[in-house]
Amino acid sequence: ATLATFGSLNVDPLLFILVFGESQINDAVAITLFRTLNSHSVQNPFDLIGTMAVVLFGSIGVGFGLATLFLLILRFLHMGTSGESLAPAIMMIFVSCFFTFQVGEAMGLSGIIAVLFNSILMGAYCPTHLTPEGMALASYLLKQMSSLADTAIFLMSGVMGVFVVVSQGSGLTFGLMQSLYCLLGRFCAVVPLGLISNGIKHLVGRRLPKERELTIGGSHLFMMWHSGLRGGVSLVLVMELGDWVDVIEGKGTKENMVNGTFVLVVLYLLCFGSTTSFFLKVLGIPYGDKVPDGQTLYDKNDQSGWAWRTLKFFRKRFVHPVLVGPAPSKCKTEDQPMTEVIRHAEEDRGATDSEATISGGRPRRRKAAVRAFTSHRLSNLMAIFGSTDPTHNCAWQDIMGDMRRGSREQHTTDDDEQDDDDDDDSDEDSLHSDSSSDAGEDSRKAGGVRLAD
Repeated sequence: ATLATFGSLNVDPLLFILVFGESQINDAVAITLFRTLNSHSVQNPFDLIGTMAVVLFGSIGVGFGLATLFLLILRFLHMGTSGESLAPAIMMIFVSCFFTFQVGEAMGLSGIIAVLFNSILMGAYCPTHLTPEGMALASYLLKQMSSLADTAIFLMSGVMGVFVVVSQGSGLTFGLMQSLYCLLGRFCAVVPLGLISNGIKHLVGRRLPKERELTIGGSHLFMMWHSGLRGGVSLVLVMELGDWVDVIEGKGTKENMVNGTFVLVVLYLLCFGSTTSFFLKVLGIPYGDKVPDGQTLYDKNDQSGWAWRTLKFFRKRFVHPVLVGPAPSKCKTEDQPMTEVIRHAEEDRGATDSEATISGGRPRRRKAAVRAFTSHRLSNLMAIFGSTDPTHNCAWQDIMGDMRRGSREQHTTDDDEQDDDDDDDSDEDSLHSDSSSDAGEDSRKAGGVRLAD
């Protein structure tokens, strides 16, 4: 819910990536800890740590492994590049989410973590195996189905929360106290880790000056704390509690915890979800039309650290050849029917709306109208496709650019080696010619001596 709100508001890229990264890591760590503690006692900490490692890294391995399998199917069967097989490719991508979850759960691991890392790899490399039209359709399907699932979960949470409050059922007091404890715990986690992160940025800033510009300020820390606990992961975990809760704490404890979690989710959604834009404005964090379209954290001229260079080398040398294959000779520039229709419709409506809204106003008002129109368009794209780039053209260009640069570097290396061989051959030829000329000169001198004699 937080990421959806930030995406629709087009918040500052630094804040978005901080909350996004934190949510991914938080979910993985929380699920791993819960699964381990829910099924094992804490009497043997070494077994506990071993089980946590198996659940976490096993789920990550399942997610990446199945994503590799799905991408290889798309690559070798050419499912997403021809119009006849476009629908099966999109449906395979959609069904792969449920298949990955079930495989992870059947293996005693975490299906949520498996799907999370599966989607990271699929989201990066699916654009290379789908046409722009197919990628836009797949983005639309996944976004709308996820929105439907989110709506169902939050609707259920709202109904149950109201039922608990009105009937003064069990869990109301627990839910209110739990909300305060979670806020306190989140503050104790966000602030120290943010300060540690700033310290690391200050140290590496001597070699990477850009990192000092991206320090986490107090306003960003507040918004990270403000994002709170709003997702459905907590509901899933509390419903998976074992019977040991009622055995140790007394009958009805699990029901109290489930009802309290419903109250917590509803309370956080009402209090924090409805005040996001207010606090962004108060804290001066840019969002909406104040964030330029296409703004990124890093530029191409910024220096990168050794970890990023290592990952990029591994990606270029090993991942791209397997998941993508050889780079195409030319870009996918042909227009697809749906993409062309959308582009023309947006141009026509954009021109009409801009003329109706902007014409006749003062220059300052015209600029404000243009910014508002751009912000509204980005918000609509996020709501429909879950991304401001529905065809994922940026990801496709990034991968293809790396592959073409690698191909040029390889050709350059081969040409240099060929030039070296040619130089060696020419050196040898020159040596032979020099020796031949020296020998001819000697023979001519010898002949002259003999003739003189």
